Amino acid sequence: MPPVIYTCYCKLCQYRRGGTFDVVADSIDAHLQRAHKIAWRDSEGDTFRDFAKKIKRLIPSLKGEDGVVEVSVEGVVITYDKVGKVWTIISPLFEISSAGHHITEEERKEAEAFAERLKEERKALEKERERERKRVKYRRKYRHYHKCYEDYFKTKASHTLQNLRFERAEFMRLWCEYHSLKPFVDSLSSQELERLKEVEKELKKQSVRPPTTRELLKMEMERFSPSP
Repeated sequence: MPPVIYTCYCKLCQYRRGGTFDVVADSIDAHLQRAHKIAWRDSEGDTFRDFAKKIKRLIPSLKGEDGVVEVSVEGVVITYDKVGKVWTIISPLFEISSAGHHITEEERKEAEAFAERLKEERKALEKERERERKRVKYRRKYRHYHKCYEDYFKTKASHTLQNLRFERAEFMRLWCEYHSLKPFVDSLSSQELERLKEVEKELKKQSVRPPTTRELLKMEMERFSPSP
């Protein structure tokens, strides 16, 4: 029995391609990425071509009325005729079927809105990844400063006061607060942004420099050295 010939239809631009199920699944996946810069992913991070391989293994084993299985997975409606062994897949962005189909204007507009939403979600994800990279960079760059001063500003430990004049301790309190906010300026609340401006103004009034790494290490050693 010859294989069923399918056609994939892109709802965004009327692109279509015929072939076996595997061919059209690969084709629409590549088309979305190349033509529309959309990387379709399921909840496990798989592309549509890999998603199609999974449903080919799983769906035929499900029970259905009159030999037809219909499920909705990952926003995609999948219909499988177990008798004719024929697939129909309807997504907000494309459709795969063995029958002819014409993309309506309404479907095109819905596809455009869905694609725009996907792109916005991708931008938000990339923005969050960039913020996380900044957090990692910040923690690496300033870990020595916070290690030496954070305990003092929380507990008022006497050893830090012995190593810093009051003015310098106040400067470092502001300095640590400033660098705790500055790397994440894109995601700060209005109240945090206002506080960042206030701290920045206070720092400009100060003339005390932050301690060097050598000084920090010295204070660290003195902190843990036994008292005479």
